[in-house]
Amino acid sequence: MKIDKERAKRFLKEYYKLCIKHGFIISACGCCDSPWLFNAFEPEFAEEDEFCFVQMHIEHLMREAGFTPEEIKSFIQELKEV
Repeated sequence: MKIDKERAKRFLKEYYKLCIKHGFIISACGCCDSPWLFNAFEPEFAEEDEFCFVQMHIEHLMREAGFTPEEIKSFIQELKEV
């Protein structure tokens, strides 16, 4: 499936803000895609700061959507400025 990357980036920017605001990400099972809420600020995942796991989650979503490493790096930099 082809993703409209600009539309996806707008969505991910808003999703990032929600994750930070409420401290959750929406994760899913690897075999059946059943979604669940996951505490994004678990101490074991907050390697550098509390936003680290949320950032890793956004990077994963972007890779799965077909963004290049350069596009992901640029977008993450934009998020840090939000």
